Amino acid sequence: MTEWNTEELAEADKTGFGRTGRMFECEHESVIPDILVLGKGLTDRYLPLAITLVWEKIFLAFDGSVAEGRALAYGHSHTGNALAVDALRVSITNVCRRSNAAKSKNAEKVTA
Repeated sequence: MTEWNTEELAEADKTGFGRTGRMFECEHESVIPDILVLGKGLTDRYLPLAITLVWEKIFLAFDGSVAEGRALAYGHSHTGNALAVDALRVSITNVCRRSNAAKSKNAEKVTA
């Protein structure tokens, strides 16, 4: 929550997913959003897939039944695609490899 008692949202086009030098673009601004929507960048825009990440406090607000008025009827238009999930696995592997390579390169500079 911000100082104005509102949630902060970072959405798919601003997340970067490892392509901006950090895992998420919002890290460059030292921002930790309450809701992070990952979409197009997950599979390099080749396949439909999206994920929404929230803090537990937000999840718990919607953790209940429709009868209780707490269930969130929400879904991405890009879900349930097994091929897209495999592409995500490859994307995550590549991001981790780039991150490890960058860390190794920085470690070499420090020790040299």
